[in-house]
Amino acid sequence: MALFRPKNQPTTAPDGSEVDRKLLRKIGDAFMAHHQQRANNLALRLDARQRIILEALPLLLHSNHPGLPGHVRASTPCGIDGYDPSRTAIMATSRLASSFVPERLRESDCALQAVFLMGSGGSVGQTRDSDIDLWVCAPRNLHEPLGEKLQALASWTEKQGLTLQGFAVDPDEFLKGSSSSPTPRTLLLDEFYRSGTWLAGRKPLWWLIDAQHPDYAAHAQFLINNRFIEGDDYLDFGDVTQPDASELLSAGLAQLRACFDTPHKSLMKLMLIESYALKRDMLSDSYKRLIHSRAAGEEIPDNELDTYVQLYRHLDAHLTGAGEDARLELLRRCFIRKTAAPKWRETPLPDLLKEWGIEGNALNKLKRPKSWLLSTLAAEDEAIDGELTRAHILLRQLAESMGEIDAASKSAFDGVGRRLRERVSDRPGKLKLISSAVMPRGFEGRLTLSRTNTSAGHSRWRLADSGGTLFQHARLTAVLSWHHLNGLDTSHLQISGGNTEHRTLLRILKENRGAIAFINADSPGDTSDNTLVTSRDDALEFSGFHHNLVTSIDLLIEHDGDWLHHTFTDDTALLQCFCALHTMGREGSWHCVTELRGQLIEQRIKGLYDSFNEALQTNGSGRFLFALGGRFGLIEISDGNAASEILADERALIARLSSPAADPFLYADPVSSRLRLVRDLIDASQDRSALAIVPQKEQLLLYLREHGRIHRFAQPRRPMDEVAASWLLFFASRVGEEPPRILTRSDDKLLAYRPSSVRVPFRLSLTEHSRERFRIRCGDKHWDDVALDDATLDDLTQTILSQRSSLTLYPIYLTEVHLLTSDASLADAMLLKTRTETRLWQRMSRRASNAPGVDK
Repeated sequence: MALFRPKNQPTTAPDGSEVDRKLLRKIGDAFMAHHQQRANNLALRLDARQRIILEALPLLLHSNHPGLPGHVRASTPCGIDGYDPSRTAIMATSRLASSFVPERLRESDCALQAVFLMGSGGSVGQTRDSDIDLWVCAPRNLHEPLGEKLQALASWTEKQGLTLQGFAVDPDEFLKGSSSSPTPRTLLLDEFYRSGTWLAGRKPLWWLIDAQHPDYAAHAQFLINNRFIEGDDYLDFGDVTQPDASELLSAGLAQLRACFDTPHKSLMKLMLIESYALKRDMLSDSYKRLIHSRAAGEEIPDNELDTYVQLYRHLDAHLTGAGEDARLELLRRCFIRKTAAPKWRETPLPDLLKEWGIEGNALNKLKRPKSWLLSTLAAEDEAIDGELTRAHILLRQLAESMGEIDAASKSAFDGVGRRLRERVSDRPGKLKLISSAVMPRGFEGRLTLSRTNTSAGHSRWRLADSGGTLFQHARLTAVLSWHHLNGLDTSHLQISGGNTEHRTLLRILKENRGAIAFINADSPGDTSDNTLVTSRDDALEFSGFHHNLVTSIDLLIEHDGDWLHHTFTDDTALLQCFCALHTMGREGSWHCVTELRGQLIEQRIKGLYDSFNEALQTNGSGRFLFALGGRFGLIEISDGNAASEILADERALIARLSSPAADPFLYADPVSSRLRLVRDLIDASQDRSALAIVPQKEQLLLYLREHGRIHRFAQPRRPMDEVAASWLLFFASRVGEEPPRILTRSDDKLLAYRPSSVRVPFRLSLTEHSRERFRIRCGDKHWDDVALDDATLDDLTQTILSQRSSLTLYPIYLTEVHLLTSDASLADAMLLKTRTETRLWQRMSRRASNAPGVDK
């Protein structure tokens, strides 16, 4: 700083304030002394090798010696304005390159304006893992070649165990926006002024101007024009003004994202953004006032100038003023967790801890989360969730105040919102875990698992420590899953009344990931031995009573970043579980830990699930069918959605299968004996329709498989060859259609029917004339435009009987049915055929029963 004072130099600034040259010098000296102290504190917390790097850093930038680390090419900008390397810097640099000899650069050869360190270095927030940001000030046109050297330096320091990131900075870019409206760099400038550490080159002009000065730019120009300072000795980044909503939103989103991984550090910065949004003073101005007060002779302890202590004091005033004591306690815990300096007694911590009433063991416990009760960690996690939610609300209000935000901000806002919802949402079945950022690795706490009964008579599993209940649930698997997913050590888990099942479940959780299905984990299922001895050992149709041994399924599944626990009970358990796995796009591992028939149940369900997946991989959608106890289960997959239902019996099953489906694909469980007929129809109709004829006591049942649907019809029992032949004639009459395969039962199997020479006794055709009106042809006689009412059928019956020479009573077969409706199917024609035949047979039987001499 120049000491020469021109004659008639004004000492009164345009705003009327008096300029004191000596005070200006004291202010500059006070800032320099404090920055030197910061650099010393930083060096003390580095190891010997890292300390050498820090001491040599300015000279590595000042010189472009080819033997020094970071050298790129001879034309790389170098030389720091006004920098005179100290003996310590020269010795440190010589240790890095023995051939190095410092050279004196002319002022005109110095391309760099100043060098600063940024971040927590030198404060109580500095840890062994803290990285260092290096600001090298230079005009914009030098940034590209300078950036190459900074990158080379960063690569070299990383190999030496020091994380350093270099940034080329142009002070003019800050200054241009500071005189009018805030720029997106306001918060960065605020952080630079309050936490940056000067290393070499010019000093910030901002140091010298009072924080309350009404016109920073005018006063800065006055000091330079009137030679109170030499302009070439200083860099002007401009003043710090109140940040606008867009900058607060951008910074808030960045810190909110960081909070998910490093909450104790980022929450403090989020609180600072909140205070700025409420128009509290800028923290850099508070820092400047402290230094100015010290320069004026006021006793300001070094501790109060620590970057993190300043941040705490600012936030303490903000929260105390709002009466938010709980948040203040959280702030203090964040401060303690972040300030993990190994030599904390040499930092401001003792004075603050004395203010807070924290001493000895209490501090050690706060500094060692491993020693906390798990209930304390859970409460900490809840408090952090509250802060995240609060911050998100604030950011939404900022976004609304801006009216419309740019696409990038909207995308970032939506992304943070989704992640926050995933973290704090209470979606059905979600296991709310303690955040990994809060839960310390290798947590040592001891927990107790016990089973209790509620007043309503229900039992619940409870996980607790000495601080109280941590998690409770009706299902054992949910509690053990919560314990496992929180990374807790099972050797520290005391199980009250525990047995092998608990340990087995924990082992399964440890060995499996993704989706785990526990069968009958909390209920033994039907494992009694009083069922009949039988060879029917299908776990889904066990014994002659068709017992379903699967009474419950507990599904643990990871989905959209959450761990979900769902319980499915009764006969719908398998259906619901399969649908849930399909909807979430996951494949499950299946486990049954019951002692009796557990392996039998587990293998059966694994096989069924493999069949289900194979069917989906084959077609992607369709219907999947399996027997379940005395009933049937049906899962329908369409457009990625899964729906399920229970069908009470075969009649309900066929009624359901005859209804339209979005996809004709049908798959039946290959194991179930009760689905053999359906499987035979599916196998026989891969590329065309199939008709199965199944004899019963009083009738024949006909099952038609057509376009993925199965229809059932009944007709009076007659010789199988005769009935099959009538259907062959019927199908042959349908010109342009490929006839279905006909299957008949033999030895409890359906086999393809081979036509015999059996003659059908009588032929009859029925053609639709108009809606519910028909044309009927019987031999040479026909009826046009008639309804199939009783009168028509009686007339037709009389005609048929009159043409028969034999008195033997035998059935009538409609060998042709033609429907005019465009969407009429084969099943519609078959239904009309069987119903008409049945009605004719009934009338013929009644009429013949009254005629003498008829052989019935």
